Amino acid sequence: AWHETGCCKQTIKSSKKTLHHFRLDRLETNQKYFYFVRADDSLGNIIESEHLSFRTAPNVNDSFTFIAIGDTQSQAEVVKRISDLAFMHRPNLIIHAGDLVTTGTDKTHWTGHFFPAMQPLISRVPFMPVLGNHEQDAQHYYDYMDLPQPEMYYSFIFGNAEFFMIDGNRKLGEGSKQLKWLEGALSKSRATWKFAVLKSKKQLNGKYCLNSHFQIG
Repeated sequence: AWHETGCCKQTIKSSKKTLHHFRLDRLETNQKYFYFVRADDSLGNIIESEHLSFRTAPNVNDSFTFIAIGDTQSQAEVVKRISDLAFMHRPNLIIHAGDLVTTGTDKTHWTGHFFPAMQPLISRVPFMPVLGNHEQDAQHYYDYMDLPQPEMYYSFIFGNAEFFMIDGNRKLGEGSKQLKWLEGALSKSRATWKFAVLKSKKQLNGKYCLNSHFQIG
């Protein structure tokens, strides 16, 4: 990765494996960086991505924009139009409230639908999702996403805001592990803005429907 001024160059190498997670450090806040990925395929050919860019998280006193989306699990052509529209606004952050794919255990739903439809948005903008019921808590989700612990639910600070990503499929009642975590995280938070993001089941006329929730506190 390198700063647009040409400084802070980094090169990270990885051994042969299917999935790679790279951590870039010594980056300045609220600055634009460029990167590209180069790999050798099974035939020894070099595969190289285009040169891409991203902006690091803002300082506490910096303004920023973010976009909240959900239910990208079907109609790839519609998802593509939405992600392109979101990218036109050049947001600093993307929040996903769950149901990224139709069936989380089906790899093709990730590689053939979700990732292609969400480009170039998620290759240039930080992307923070939370589980929906369609993910089925599948290993693919944890392989493809690199999130703060314990991953199925988590919080993170971005500028003067803190986002609490809640798994609506797991227990959130009194005494539940997730509620204890949430209460602890909220009590420690000193952020000016607090956002709760989850996808939950809601009963309507005797039937359950799924709703994406995005709440400000």
